[in-house]
Amino acid sequence: MPAKKDKELAPGVLFNRIAREWRCKWSAASEASSLVEANKVLEEFMPMLWGIPGAQVQRVVCGGCHDFKVITSVPENGFAGWETDAFEPEAQFVEAIKEIDGIDQVETQTYTLRSLTAGPTPESGEMTEKWPGIKFNRIAREWRCKWSSDNDKASLVAAQKVLDTHLPKLEALTKVQVQRVVCGGCLDFKVVTSVPVSNWPEWEGKAFEPEAEFLAALGAIAGITKVETQTYTLAPLESGAWTAPEDEGGDDDDAPPAKRQRRLVTDVDDEEGYDEAEEYGEEEEEGEEEEDDGDPGTAGLLGLGGEEDDEDEDAPDFDPDEEGEEGEEDDED
Repeated sequence: MPAKKDKELAPGVLFNRIAREWRCKWSAASEASSLVEANKVLEEFMPMLWGIPGAQVQRVVCGGCHDFKVITSVPENGFAGWETDAFEPEAQFVEAIKEIDGIDQVETQTYTLRSLTAGPTPESGEMTEKWPGIKFNRIAREWRCKWSSDNDKASLVAAQKVLDTHLPKLEALTKVQVQRVVCGGCLDFKVVTSVPVSNWPEWEGKAFEPEAEFLAALGAIAGITKVETQTYTLAPLESGAWTAPEDEGGDDDDAPPAKRQRRLVTDVDDEEGYDEAEEYGEEEEEGEEEEDDGDPGTAGLLGLGGEEDDEDEDAPDFDPDEEGEEGEEDDED
């Protein structure tokens, strides 16, 4: 039986957090100035995000397909309050990002998120900086597919069982964090495994074991399609680099945004929010996520990212300065 704090999308598919993703594409022109500017915008809004009770913020940068993603997750029972406030400061963030020259495909998405490894993100060592202000110390390998809602989500249930079978091998990796995404709107199933930059070459040298076996088992499930992989940097943005605005008192209308969010989310009842899987994951605004085909492996990693389709290919040697072949992310309708 799931723990009280967990919700169940389908038999065995549990979650306890809901994430809101803000994403865009950046340009490599002018020494990736659009990426640098996008990160500066994020820094400006971080105090407000940290003002949300229980919020965890992660930043994805992919140098191959030029993804820039901000993933903010909150406990499941706190999501309705943030949604009521239109995911503040989402509107301001999106508007600011759209004004940057070289930024396009600005989109948002909601989905469930669950960490499958105990505790917070492990200590990850020294930070790496590829562009001014773009620092990270973890690299992630994403395995993903589309599942079908047919037969009471049987393909999703089967995919989770495949993950459960292979999870012990992932948990054995040094300082690993494994997260699972399930989107009931676009039918995404994603496994995001991240390790410190210093541990990455070792795992890559083993072909991201147990990747081959996992993908083969996933692809054999009836109703599973678009089995793909991707590599990118993943930076947990923990509170401390910036300080959230102090409470200034007064009524909600006059309070700073971070304080209003604290009030909204704290007051959410444990049973409020969404009950159906389909409610956790509808694309909004410009709606479709771009297709991702082809993977430069780690060669593009600090250049940074890239994808591959469901055909296995040997990954190139690790080269922090080599730009990866551009890929596209899978359609999410």
